[in-house]
Amino acid sequence: KEREQTDDMTDSKKQKTRTLKTFLSGKTIDDVVGEGKIELIQVNNKDNCSRALTILGEKNIYSVAILDQEKNAYCGFAGIKGIVKKIIKIFAAKASVDETFADIQKASWTKTDAAEIKKEFDSARLACNTPWNPCPSTTNLVDAIQQILKVDRVPVTKDGKVVAILSKSTIMKYLKDNFAEFEDDAYLKQSLADGKVGTVNGLLTAGENLRAIDAFAKMSKGGLSHLALVGEDGGLTGNLSVKDIRYAADDFSKLLLPVNDYVNAIRRQPKKKDVHPASHADLAHSIGRTLKRLVIIKIHRLYITKDGGRELIGVVSVG
Repeated sequence: KEREQTDDMTDSKKQKTRTLKTFLSGKTIDDVVGEGKIELIQVNNKDNCSRALTILGEKNIYSVAILDQEKNAYCGFAGIKGIVKKIIKIFAAKASVDETFADIQKASWTKTDAAEIKKEFDSARLACNTPWNPCPSTTNLVDAIQQILKVDRVPVTKDGKVVAILSKSTIMKYLKDNFAEFEDDAYLKQSLADGKVGTVNGLLTAGENLRAIDAFAKMSKGGLSHLALVGEDGGLTGNLSVKDIRYAADDFSKLLLPVNDYVNAIRRQPKKKDVHPASHADLAHSIGRTLKRLVIIKIHRLYITKDGGRELIGVVSVG
């Protein structure tokens, strides 16, 4: 009997000390999304960009499904990154410059120009910037994550019907809720430095006195969803998220403000729950601790600073 108890304890320890990779390999999308019903937020392919931006803001999401009315089928997603790219394209065309950060930074617009650009944006037709590639709910979670890292959103189907939308945030929450299953993984106990996790070299930043439109152009060109804001000394002063474009939805002249003023105006809005502060991590922090912190404070990136101060070293993000 004592031997049986010892064997049970050994089996329990083995189960608890399995690696994150082993844990994920034994799961499917079904384990993540469960049986709950979802509200599939959508727009029609004949809707304009302004309509999509409004819904993205109201629902606090990164992308919205596009329904092809004629085919009565989904054709893809309209994402906030695509919306930002469209806005930059119209600004560039108005000033007769290319859409590069360098050209945008040199260009100038008046408030009247911004109002005309807003009108053009409001009437612009939506485009699918993320394809509609559904996965069966029985798909292995490792395979699903590999797809998520490429397209951000994956429709989940069961018996031919869409039952969920799988996102990075959904997966991160699932990992946090089940952290005890793999918390003894040696990889997660490594520091960010030892595990070589995070971008340390070539980090894109924006001076806080750049205009908001310049900063969004730099973010878009780099294919990012965030940008660290730095002061004259290079120290971290704030964060610009791609979602922050929503603050200018009613008035594009706001994009002509210095980016620091733009971000501060967002933070001052009453009852503003969806803020994106410049939260910190340290290279000495463990990978597991960083993973849990990203989920707990519900953000997609942590800026790595030296000794918890303002000296910016890098960034670790969801993907």
